[in-house]
Amino acid sequence: LGGLGQILLGDPANSSTQRYIMFPEVTAVFPSITMASWASIFTGKLPSETGITGNEFFARDLSRAGLSVPFRFEKPPGMVSFGSGAFKGYDDILPLSSDFFIPYQFDWRKGVDPLYLSGGDKNKPRSPQNDCRILRAETLFEAITGSRCGGERVGMSEVKGYFEEKKGDPVVVANFHYARGGYWLTWGIPWEEMLGGTSRMMDASSWGKFNDYLGDRYTKLLGGRNDVPFSALTVWYLSGLDHEAHGSGMGGYRDYFVKTTDGYVSNLVERLKDLGEFDNKIFIIVSDHGMTAMPANLKYKDKNWLGMEVERPAEMSCRLKLDFVDPDNPNAVTREQLAELNNNNLHIWELAEVLKSVGENGWEQYRVLAPKEIAELYKKIDKKTKKVIELPYGAAEKTEKVDIIAALNGPMAHIYLTDKGNLGKVAELFRLACQDYYPEEALKWWDMDELDYLDFRANTVRRMKSSIDGILVRIGGNYCVFDGLNDDGSPKCASNDPFSADQYVRAWERVMGMNHPDRSGDIVVLMRMNMSDINQRYSAGSSCRAWHGSLNRSDSHVPFIFAYPGGNKAEVEKILGRETLCKMDFSSCWGNWRVSDLIKVIILEQYKEEITR
Repeated sequence: LGGLGQILLGDPANSSTQRYIMFPEVTAVFPSITMASWASIFTGKLPSETGITGNEFFARDLSRAGLSVPFRFEKPPGMVSFGSGAFKGYDDILPLSSDFFIPYQFDWRKGVDPLYLSGGDKNKPRSPQNDCRILRAETLFEAITGSRCGGERVGMSEVKGYFEEKKGDPVVVANFHYARGGYWLTWGIPWEEMLGGTSRMMDASSWGKFNDYLGDRYTKLLGGRNDVPFSALTVWYLSGLDHEAHGSGMGGYRDYFVKTTDGYVSNLVERLKDLGEFDNKIFIIVSDHGMTAMPANLKYKDKNWLGMEVERPAEMSCRLKLDFVDPDNPNAVTREQLAELNNNNLHIWELAEVLKSVGENGWEQYRVLAPKEIAELYKKIDKKTKKVIELPYGAAEKTEKVDIIAALNGPMAHIYLTDKGNLGKVAELFRLACQDYYPEEALKWWDMDELDYLDFRANTVRRMKSSIDGILVRIGGNYCVFDGLNDDGSPKCASNDPFSADQYVRAWERVMGMNHPDRSGDIVVLMRMNMSDINQRYSAGSSCRAWHGSLNRSDSHVPFIFAYPGGNKAEVEKILGRETLCKMDFSSCWGNWRVSDLIKVIILEQYKEEITR
């Protein structure tokens, strides 16, 4: 590797020659999904403290405050969709739009405030992921420069004083979601990659702005290094690899990493060497998640306009599709519906259809919160009054009219209840519909005889009937594995632990680290990720060709590397190996969110030495 190969010096098979430390068996938070994981990495806190419990989640506290994200879609208050799940997220907004959550930056000299637009509405901050009401924990960057959320933390006074005197930037954050407390570089238009595909454009736009900053901030007008000190901490994010895998699958993953991702790392190395700023740097390589390949070419049988049988592709894109109705024939089964029914993804519409079937059969009446386009499907014209009335089951678009709120995050889903008294019954519905075969429970609790139950699974649940790996319910403030209902109808916790260490990674520690009373689900649904059969892998929200966010080994482990190519491994090891940090066997640093604590210690020690020289 031309880029990382210059940073990770030494023989990989001979640790005595290495100038880097590669931590073993490091994992991400749960869900190991972008917004939740990065929030933890750069606060040092688990989702239970950051308040970011997924790419999509419902926040009861934000609901009371009337806040939803993204603002333009006017979601029900409390619904936060950074990425599309049940609702549209920022992946459905053009990046050049003024309300995109990582805004375009024309010139690096015009710093981007991650909190507010100049003169803008304080209730609609520039980037909601940096909003103090949404990201509840202080960032690593604020720990250095001082809190921006009214806290008492003033930051690292020695470091701040040094950079104020030298007129430098203590923290630089390049093309990254979270930037509160740092100098935020975002992105420019990647003219050179306009025809290279979205993934390449994402990385080119990231490097372009960062490269401009490195070139202009640290060089004299006529060339040569100036006196501006290099930042104490520089963070740079390359997101193209993740996008490439989601959209195209894992087939080209390694090729993209070697040819594109590593190429940009090489660009950085060469730029730093030109500035004389390479040998004195510690490089930290970390990721927010791994990646699991998903089914990529599912098909279904259909009839063409001549009545001939044809094979069509199931819906396999990462886009949230909401156009399911033929306006000229609202009751018709559309091609969009068939494409969604025949993939391995639980769409919010499919969940509403399950609830509709339950209601039509007289078993129970539940409605799930859904976008307006979906909620419209569960209305009808009253024959007598000719007025539009909402069905008492299926879906509705207002929180006060629903029983269930679903936040869909690929391999997992948060399920929130407007009446927690329904906890056991709703959890049992997921178990009957999408897990193993439970005819006795179907009859006992839902009055479904076996024929009705078989018909329900075959014609309503369809492909999704084997899609759930496990169901967690929160009882007494803690999660347990749901194992049916007690005789009084209350939820029953499993007596055996289903999370075997050979398949799952630190499952309970990570689940408990996600447990937030207002923002994680009353029920958590774990989608099945069968590692021996790609066609037995399921998602919730949208059907990407690769996914992450589970408790499984396939996407839980992440790289976590400290490298000092200009020095040696021992110099870094003597800090990281302290009993108060990672210990010599690194057993205390099994989670990537520990990076914040390690960076703080390294910076404090480095700048105390720098200042006393």
